[in-house]
This record gives sequence, C-alpha cells and structure tokens, in this order.
Amino acid sequence: MIQTQTLFQILTELGFGPKAIMDPRVYIPPKIRPEVKPYLSKEQQMALRPEDVLPGVRSILVLGMPYRHEKTKGLPMATGALSRDYHRVFEEKVDELAQRVNLERFQAYADTGPLFDRYLALASGLGFVGKNQNIIHPTYGSFFYIGYILTTLDLRPTEREVFPGCGDCTLCLDACPAKALGEKEFAFQRCISHLTQTKELADEYKMFINSLYGCDICQKVCPWNQSIQPSMKEFVPLDIMTGDDLFLLSKKDYDRKYGTKAFSWRPRTIIKRNAILNATRRRDPSLQGLVLEERKKKNPYLEKYIAEYLAMR
Repeated sequence: MIQTQTLFQILTELGFGPKAIMDPRVYIPPKIRPEVKPYLSKEQQMALRPEDVLPGVRSILVLGMPYRHEKTKGLPMATGALSRDYHRVFEEKVDELAQRVNLERFQAYADTGPLFDRYLALASGLGFVGKNQNIIHPTYGSFFYIGYILTTLDLRPTEREVFPGCGDCTLCLDACPAKALGEKEFAFQRCISHLTQTKELADEYKMFINSLYGCDICQKVCPWNQSIQPSMKEFVPLDIMTGDDLFLLSKKDYDRKYGTKAFSWRPRTIIKRNAILNATRRRDPSLQGLVLEERKKKNPYLEKYIAEYLAMR
C-alpha cells in the first residue's frame, strides 16, 4: 500500500494544493434546501452515498486546485474565468496520478459529480466555511477548486485540522454590493457570481452586474487570501477577453479561442448581456460601436439591454 506521505508528495508535484483522505463511511448526504434543488444534478438529488457510486470504495481523496493568479487586462472577469476549464484540468491530473499510483478501481469528479464537493471538503478537513460562504484553507485561502477521487485503495484517513475561522471579521459581508452574505445565511439568488450566470435576471439585480462572468469581491477582501500559494500553472490564462472578440468574432473563431475556458459553459449571449450591463452601470461609452453592430443582429433577448445602454447619458 502506498504511504500517505509519498502519495501527497506526488499530488504536490502535480500541482494540487490542500489535500485530505477520508473514510467514505463518514460521508452523509446533506439535506437539500428546496430553492437549491433545481441547480443540482439528478445524482445529487438522489442523495447517493459513496458506496452507491463506486461499490467497494474504501477511501476518498479530496483535493484542492489553486487558481489565484495576477489580474489580466481586457474586459472584467472573475479570477479563473479565463483559465482552462478546471473539469478538464482535473481529469488530466487524475490520469497522470493513475499512471504513477495504482488507484485500483476509482471514479473522479470535480463539481459535477454525484457527491457534494463542499461537504466532502468539510468532512475531510480540507478547510472551513468562511462568512463569504467559500471553503477556506489557511495556506491556500479560498481560491481553489475542489475535486475528489473515490477509490478501492485502502488509505489511512488524514487527521482533521482545527481551523481558526473568521472570528469577528465582517469584511466580506460589508463589501458585498448585493448583500447576499449574512452571518448565518446566504441568499445565493442575490450573489453577483450567480447573477452573471443566470439567464433570467430580474431588473432589480441588473445594477449589480460587475463583470462578464463571476465576482471576486468577497474573496479579494478576505484576509485569508492576502498571502496565499500561487495557482496551478494550468490556470494561468494566456488570453484576455476583448470587446472585439466578444461581439465580432465568428462563432467558430470564438469557440476556438474560448471554448476551453472556465466560463464557456454559459451561452455567449449571457456574456454579451453582462458586458452591456456592466458598461451601462459604469456609464462607459467605449462599447457603443460594438453594441450598435450587435443591434443589427436583432437578438430579442439583448434588445432591452442594448436600448438601456444606448439611452444612457
């Protein structure tokens, strides 16, 4: 059986950040709030246990993929949005791991799997839930994606760390423009990151769109994120999003350039809407020529946003 120290050394060489091993019997499917259920996969709604996913499972590896990098130029997007899709990166990393370590039978997932990543992170001791609702690790902050590997390999569970938590700090609560955060609850329907990704956007929330995709405000002000370990090299973006690219590139060229990015699962129309709303909010006329060209395409979904932008003074 491979030693934990050796396994963790290999995982570090592959670029993983926080790591933990847990006994699958510890995992209990969390209760699902009714308003959250529509956003879950069918497997998650079934409240599956590890044994249901991989019969004979004996261990769960819970892994963090750091993605914090220097701010890129171009139109505003959340950190990680222009990085490679972390689902693909995780798959590649697990393939590399399986070539170096005999994982026996295994199943690996990142975000879209049948189990709940956040619950696994907490149950395994990967971090604590901050007031900004992110999983926070003292060394890596909250800028990491979560992936997990179910395996029939018998590994010794790691001891859970005792984390200090947020204490009296309320920087993230105070900084959130939409007031989605609270000491005891999280109104995810008002979370700006969620708003930039949803198609049905209520008029009352349009003023909060601050980027083309995602929002980092609550993470950027967090003290735990001020001195953290750097990103996996795979998440350092090589491209920037420009207005010309967003509005003028052909579908083929747009998909070729941005089809593997983390934000690419959302339709291009949603990203255009966010660009227009963000420019309207900032009273920025720099997109006017591009928006006029977009109007010629007569997209009924975008028309009201275009009209509001062109009408601003």
